[in-house]
Amino acid sequence: MNGPTDPPEDARREIELGMVEALLRQTLHPEPAAREARIVRLLDALEQEPSQPDVAAAPVAGKRAGSRRLRRWATFAAAACLVLAAAMWLQSTSPDRQAHATVQRSLQGSEQAVPRQYRFLSVVRRPLIGRREIEGDLYVDGARRFAVRYPSLLPGGDIWLGGNDQERWVVPAIGPVQIGDERMLQHWAAERTDLTTPYLHITTLLQRMTQDFELELLPDEAIPDLTTPGRTIDCRRVRGILRDPAGDRRPRQIDLWADRASGVACRLVLDWRLPPGQLGRSLLTLELVSQEALPPEWFEPSAHEGGRANISTEF
Repeated sequence: MNGPTDPPEDARREIELGMVEALLRQTLHPEPAAREARIVRLLDALEQEPSQPDVAAAPVAGKRAGSRRLRRWATFAAAACLVLAAAMWLQSTSPDRQAHATVQRSLQGSEQAVPRQYRFLSVVRRPLIGRREIEGDLYVDGARRFAVRYPSLLPGGDIWLGGNDQERWVVPAIGPVQIGDERMLQHWAAERTDLTTPYLHITTLLQRMTQDFELELLPDEAIPDLTTPGRTIDCRRVRGILRDPAGDRRPRQIDLWADRASGVACRLVLDWRLPPGQLGRSLLTLELVSQEALPPEWFEPSAHEGGRANISTEF
C-alpha cells in the first residue's frame, strides 16, 4: 500500500524514465541550467517517502519499498551506462576520428574490383622550360591493377605503364616493351618521366595518407560529378599534412574529396609546397571521370603495345 504522498507505480515509472531521458539529453545536447533543474525535480520526486505509514501493512510496504529502491538503483545504473555509452559515441565521432574513418572508407573502396578512370594534371618546374602542365589518365581496378596513359614528348604516341597481379610493365612511345617488377617500373618512370608511380595508384596513395599524414576533417563540399555532366557530388573533405617532411620527395599536403554516399575518392590534390625557384613536381590533381567497364585485357601490355614484337623482360 502506498503512502498518501508516494507516487503511484505508473507515475513513478514515468518519473524514472523521464530522468533517464533528461540525462541522455543533457549528455548529447547540453543546455542551460533549466535542464539541470528538471533533473533535480525528478530526483526529488523519486525520493518522496510516505508521511503517514500504515503500521498494519508495514511488512508488505517494506517489501514494496525495497523493491522500489532496487528498481530505482537499477534505473540509476542503466542511466549511467547509457550516459557512458553516449559519451563514448561522442568521442568516436570526433572530427579526427571522422577524418580517419573517411580515408579508411575510401581506401576500402579503392581495393574493390571496380574499374575507375581518373584524369590527372601534373604541374612540374623544369630547367629552362619553367612550369609545365602534363595531363594524362589513370585507370584502376582494385588494389593491384592499374594503367597510366602519359603523353610522350617524342613522336609515336603516348607512354603506357601499369601492372596487374603478376607483373609491372611499360609500353614506351618508341622502343621495346618492358616487363618486370615494381622496382623496374619505378626506375623506368623516374628516369624518363615526371611521374612517381606510388602517387599514381589510388590504393597506395590512400594507404600512405593514413600512415604518414596528420588528418584533419574539413567542411563538406559539393563538387561537379565528372562522370555525369550537370550533376554534383556531396563530398566529405579531409586534409593530410605530412608528419615528417625532412629529406624526402613526398608531398607535404594531400586533400581528399570522398563521396558521402559511397566513400569513393572523387578528387585528390597533392601539393609538394615547393619554395619559389625550386625545381621538381609541385602539384598533382586526380579527378574521377568514369566508372565504365573496361576491356578484360586493359591492364596487360598487349592492350597498348600495338602489336609490337620486341619485349624486354626484367625481374
